[in-house]
Amino acid sequence: MCVGTCARILGPCLFILGLLSIIANTLLLFPSLEWCYLKEGQITKNAVLMPGVWGGGLLVSGYFSGPPCCSSDHNCWMEMELFFQQWHLPKDMGKPRKNIQKNLMAAPWKEPEKQQDNTTEESTSGEESAMEDAEGEMAAKKQGSSRSIQDIGKNNDMKSFLHQLRKDLQADMEAVVAPLQSMLLEIKSKLDGVERTANSAMELAQEQEEKVSALGSELKQLQDKLEDQENRNRRNNLRLRGFKEGEKSQELKAIILKWIKELIPDLEISEMHLEQVHRVGGKEIKGRRRDIIVRFAFYTMKTDVYRALRDMQSLMYEEEQIEIYQDLASETVQKRKNWKKYTELLRNENIRYTWGFPFKLSIWYGRTPIVVTKLPQLEAFFERKKIQLPESSKETKGKPHWNIVKGRNVKK
Repeated sequence: MCVGTCARILGPCLFILGLLSIIANTLLLFPSLEWCYLKEGQITKNAVLMPGVWGGGLLVSGYFSGPPCCSSDHNCWMEMELFFQQWHLPKDMGKPRKNIQKNLMAAPWKEPEKQQDNTTEESTSGEESAMEDAEGEMAAKKQGSSRSIQDIGKNNDMKSFLHQLRKDLQADMEAVVAPLQSMLLEIKSKLDGVERTANSAMELAQEQEEKVSALGSELKQLQDKLEDQENRNRRNNLRLRGFKEGEKSQELKAIILKWIKELIPDLEISEMHLEQVHRVGGKEIKGRRRDIIVRFAFYTMKTDVYRALRDMQSLMYEEEQIEIYQDLASETVQKRKNWKKYTELLRNENIRYTWGFPFKLSIWYGRTPIVVTKLPQLEAFFERKKIQLPESSKETKGKPHWNIVKGRNVKK
């Protein structure tokens, strides 16, 4: 095989192998195509130095891409000599090659064409002996050239040059990689600190959320207790609406007592049973009649008066319609107002119900009452009894609206 043919094959092969070495060494830095391992410093030092890139990749590709391929117009030995001169090899390496080159160029490379004319046997034998001498001389020169190439391979200058180049590359890589490693370690420490801070903040937020939830439930319980306490404080009161303004505060108790005796003559009631009677609000508002709060000294007396008055068809005083109410907390009145559609539906279905304290609705359906404290429970009762539910109404905001309470609204 010609040396030029070998060079043409060897060069691309080494270039491809060097390229594969670069790619393989680069992939070692990114296992599973992820950079987190390099960031966390889990890649070994040998892989970070990238010997496959500098030594097995660029160096091999650079060294063996230099010799040009031989062509039919140039001699392979001359081109290899130029390649060795390019890398500053000793001059004595080229001298044997020049002699070999001259001898090879002088040697006949082609066999003489056969003469078709008639020649003598002596001339033919002379030509054959000359051809044999030339082939022997060519084989000796080729053997000498192969020995000179082997001597070049044994030269220590090339090895020392490669060794020094490797050291320089390692030093450069260490100089580049060392700051990067310190920077990555610093970033990692900062990220760890940020993660710890975030975890502590999340734990604190969770604790605060739990505390807020506990405080919310406690506040709801306190509000319910306060509402119940206010209703219990008002349990001896009745609220009257419709009385004309203009009387004196001292005369109001006598007016109410006289009105009750006229409506309920059988009831034994005196001024001592009325603890206090006053109008709601401090000042009189023009065009508006203020309600009257009647506070009884005994709960039983208040209950007797309320039951007697609520069963009457109409309550009149000086040709004015009078309305009677239970005196309740504003929160309780608002809740009952929100449930008004449901209580009207119960009355339409002839289902008896009573209000209780704390806020609850007792539905008398069967032998035992059904106690409801939340609206979903009431809706579930209607669905279970197959009663069509009313349209949901939004809770009204603002001042409480007092609803009239009559016996037929509670019991039929």
